[in-house]
Amino acid sequence: MAASAEELMASSDQSGQSAQSIAETIQEVAAGSEKQAESVQRSTGVVQEMSGGIQQISVSAQSVSTTAVDAYNAASEGQHSIHSVVEQMQHIHTTVGDLASSVAKLVN
Repeated sequence: MAASAEELMASSDQSGQSAQSIAETIQEVAAGSEKQAESVQRSTGVVQEMSGGIQQISVSAQSVSTTAVDAYNAASEGQHSIHSVVEQMQHIHTTVGDLASSVAKLVN
């Protein structure tokens, strides 16, 4: 009977050590999980900051695109205006030439 009691006691000690080992492992896993959760939170913050930056870049790119279209339209209008002015100057040149010929005929 004494041998059975000793075996039971040894088995009980071994179970206690196993339970202690399991508890330590659980604590290590819990600590690792907390570190992972903190890392996920930091990563989420970084991703949110990046998303905000990308949105700002998108807004700026849209503004640049609008400005480029406006500049193109203004340049096109300017080109048409210059073409019109050149035509008017040619007409003035022709008219002045005709006028000079008429004056020359009157003088002779």
